[in-house]
Amino acid sequence: MRDLGEYFQKESERYGDKLGNMLREPGQPPASSKENKENKKDDKKGDQKKPTPGGWVKMGSMLVNTSNTESATTEVMYQVHEDLKLKLQRTTEALKSFEQSANTLIPQGSTFEVYVKNGVPERIVAKAGEGKKATFNFDGRFRVV
Repeated sequence: MRDLGEYFQKESERYGDKLGNMLREPGQPPASSKENKENKKDDKKGDQKKPTPGGWVKMGSMLVNTSNTESATTEVMYQVHEDLKLKLQRTTEALKSFEQSANTLIPQGSTFEVYVKNGVPERIVAKAGEGKKATFNFDGRFRVV
């Protein structure tokens, strides 16, 4: 769980840095009114899929943006950064809970199975340690003909 928390921390910092750089860089000016009029004409020509205010168009189960690529990229980066921060927070909470309660709830010598849902530890199964595991023995007899 610590490794998972460290991974989310690094990724969150990486996306935060990229997002900060994107916001600091001078962006392109917004599309001119002439371009907006052309886009509206194209939309009226029979395209049944209407873009949302941000320029997103539904394509099956996904959204596609071809008109406001810079703002769309910034929006996606921000969403990913927020998701990573939430996963980091939930993973940190799970780790703290585990460290506080592990000694009282889980017997010594147990093995753990951690179940992760959407990247966040959700459940732990503690299997009681068995004294000595059975070893594999092979007794074979061969005859060459």
